[in-house]
Formats: sequence, structure tokens, C-alpha cells
Amino acid sequence: MPQPHALIVSQDPGTLERWSRWLETVGFEVSGCPGPHVMWACPRLEGEACPRRQLADVAIVDLASSDVGELYGGFAERMCTTIPDDGRTVFARFSGEPVDADARVLRTPVTEGALTDAALAAVAEPRLVASH
Repeated sequence: MPQPHALIVSQDPGTLERWSRWLETVGFEVSGCPGPHVMWACPRLEGEACPRRQLADVAIVDLASSDVGELYGGFAERMCTTIPDDGRTVFARFSGEPVDADARVLRTPVTEGALTDAALAAVAEPRLVASH
């Protein structure tokens, strides 16, 4: 069986490094993306598909460390959350934020066990989730 690939989207380098290490310990190949505020010419800001996301078996999108997004009304963060999802995306959000009942969501603070369990479940049990 090929090694599953995870994409972690976080503008916080510490979070990206820590989550990558956690996922690598359970067998994932990991790539990272700093997100639409940091990455020059992000295809999601143009409404296009993300080539990194298309190659990944699961994406972990860190919305909890996107404080800079609030300066822009959170627009860029929404670009990473409005992709039609087949259940292979996991969102990390602050505990008080509302969430879509169908989404795979981790509440902060994210623990190693919660992150690895959610990533493994998303790869093992993808499901269709209605886009909004």
C-alpha cells in the first residue's frame, strides 16, 4: 500500500513543523503550505484548484492560527474552506467557532492523538459532504 500524503495548510511555522512530525510518525508523507496570505499567487484566490491539494489524500487546514485573516475579513481563509469536500479535509478551529455539522473539525488546542486519528479516518473513510 502506498504511503498516504497529507497537506498541512498553516501560516504558523511551528504548527506546520509540529503537525508534520506527528503525521510522519504514523506513516504519512507530508507537505506544507503557508496559506493564501503568505503564498504568492495562491490558485485558490483566483478560484482555481490547488495542485497541492489535488495530490494529497488528506488536507489539514489550520484556521486557528490565521489571525492575520481577520485584518482582511477572513476572506483568504474561506478560500481554503469553500472547496467542495469529499470528507478528506480536516479543519482546526478555535473552540468557540461554529462549524458545519458535516465537516471534520478539530478544536484547539489540537493534540497529537486527535490530529493523527482525524487524518487516518479521513483517508480510510472519505465521505461526500455537501458544498455550500
